[in-house]
Amino acid sequence: MKGLVTYINEAIKKLERNVKGIIVFDIDDTLLQADNEIIKIYKRKPGEDEVTLTTSEFANDPDAEDPSHSDWYDLSDFGNPDKVYQSIVKGKPIIRNLRIMDSYLDAGYEFCFLTARQCVDIIKDALYKFLKIRNNKNGDLRELGNILKKEKSNEKKDR
Repeated sequence: MKGLVTYINEAIKKLERNVKGIIVFDIDDTLLQADNEIIKIYKRKPGEDEVTLTTSEFANDPDAEDPSHSDWYDLSDFGNPDKVYQSIVKGKPIIRNLRIMDSYLDAGYEFCFLTARQCVDIIKDALYKFLKIRNNKNGDLRELGNILKKEKSNEKKDR
């Protein structure tokens, strides 16, 4: 793993500045580990007891990869505005990935996120609060500014 971290750090140092590009991050298990007491996924496999999954467990559940099993999963917490907000702002930051994101932002890239959560405006507000408390290279608090307020991307509704 140390070799991979070194490789990533060296690649980041070589990023061109002031380029036009976009960096896309998933929220769960990439930017943060969601507070699993707040947001849960419920698996109801026929013939078995209901199981409560974390976002990490869901991502690694082999049944979740099969579209014919989608009705086994209850993701209603992902549509609850309070749970969505709290799961992000109380999430545990994944520092290594946030440093990578910082490097791309410093190089001039735009930021975009992916998530199974609904409530896009709530997600933007929560990410803004979550991300603005992070430190820059000087150790000062850094705000993300209006990067999440831009209306450049098209929101896709899966319903």
